[in-house]
Amino acid sequence: CAFAPPFRDYIKQAYAEVATLMEAAGLEARLQFGEILWWFFPNASGMAFYDAYTTAAFQSAHGRPLHLFLAPNDDPSVNGHVDADFLRQTVRDHVAAIRTHVLASHPNAKFEILWPIDVNDPDTRQLNRYINLPTEWTSKPTSGFDTFMIEGFQYAGLDRNIDKVRAMAAYPFEVLSWPRTDCRYLMGHFNTGWPWQRDYLAARRARAPLVKLWAYDHLCLFSRVLPLPRQKRSHR
Repeated sequence: CAFAPPFRDYIKQAYAEVATLMEAAGLEARLQFGEILWWFFPNASGMAFYDAYTTAAFQSAHGRPLHLFLAPNDDPSVNGHVDADFLRQTVRDHVAAIRTHVLASHPNAKFEILWPIDVNDPDTRQLNRYINLPTEWTSKPTSGFDTFMIEGFQYAGLDRNIDKVRAMAAYPFEVLSWPRTDCRYLMGHFNTGWPWQRDYLAARRARAPLVKLWAYDHLCLFSRVLPLPRQKRSHR
């Protein structure tokens, strides 16, 4: 997504209208920031930072073109982090503007960040990690969010790496500074070979307080066995 004003204005209106519908139904307005706040993948030209609005804003602020980042693992420290900091602030300000707009008419609305660690892996995608997680979002008091939900479908669904699942589920409260009680783990199960039971148990062993399954239609489509599995315990 580009973070230009026309798109932002549309999302402001959409979020406010969703909050209105939820409250009219007697529900608490709870809104999630997910895909609309991420910059991820490159194409043959490089990363997707170079729409007219973003490049013009950087040129105006710094008197030169934005550095050409080509891949998610490029070094964010180029030019003393000036370019990466600008992009990170763009993400932060985009979300803050939407949240402020909603709160003006729905002061009791709650907000969640959905953050995917697999495409922001600090070891393999350092540029993504730097840009897509502003410092303010690493702890609840400065984030503007009420809950932090983490996901990483690649780790279980493609890599079949349950160790990474366990580390991921605990990332917000073990690596970042979020209180455990306000953290959630979004677990996928959208192909037949997904080790979804081990995925779920790994998150529970990590003491993630709430595990959400994405999505209900997959639960039905693949006839997943319910109730959810429980950790086996042995006593001597």
